[in-house]
Amino acid sequence: MEISCFLEVLVLKLEELYITLRQYYREVPNEEQITVTLQDLADRLFYTVRNTRVLIQKLDSLQWITWVSGKGRGNHSSITFHKTLEEAQLEYYKSMILDGKENEAFIRVDTEAPAIKMDLSDWYYQSKFLVHYDPSINRVHIRLRELITKDNVELYSQLIKENLEKTSPDYTILMDMTDEQVNTPDVEDQMIELRQLVIDKELKGIATYTSSDHLKTYMKSRLDEMGDNKTFLTREKAEAFLNEL
Repeated sequence: MEISCFLEVLVLKLEELYITLRQYYREVPNEEQITVTLQDLADRLFYTVRNTRVLIQKLDSLQWITWVSGKGRGNHSSITFHKTLEEAQLEYYKSMILDGKENEAFIRVDTEAPAIKMDLSDWYYQSKFLVHYDPSINRVHIRLRELITKDNVELYSQLIKENLEKTSPDYTILMDMTDEQVNTPDVEDQMIELRQLVIDKELKGIATYTSSDHLKTYMKSRLDEMGDNKTFLTREKAEAFLNEL
């Protein structure tokens, strides 16, 4: 019964338990083998030795650690960590956000892991606004997954500008607007600046794709400012238009 109940808890707390261990051994570099006993680890986790053995075996199977068990009761074993404390924390808070617990994740990271707050914030916003320049076809891909507001417009603008700086003459822009909404009015100044930057770069063309009816009129007016550009229902059609320019 004890092991069965523990396994149910383990599924929910595995990342947190690894973080607890890594906090105690935070000065140990990744890939450095250290000598421990199961009792040592049980003391750090406030678990029985029996349940700690289950946890360690699970972490080893996931390749978060390498565990070499000592021969016989009380003999020393060894553990090798494959994730730093900060790496484990970042993955943990990312998983919380992906589970829809954004507010809880950012509240907790303030007090529990302030060292990774900037990395978590960057990942969060870049997962919403993915911008990528493909030099092989001289194309900037922009994927929007969130309403652009005064709180995130600076990061969005920065990502666009950084990628436009890499472009060569006659580049194109492909925009995924599948889940996008019209921007909030208080970011229009930044949007005007970005549109002018695109015009100044003398691109070949822009194609967007979206299934949102409310975006078609809005996007047409914006794209018309920057040349002969079009909106399509699918990525394939948008890419075909750009490839023919």
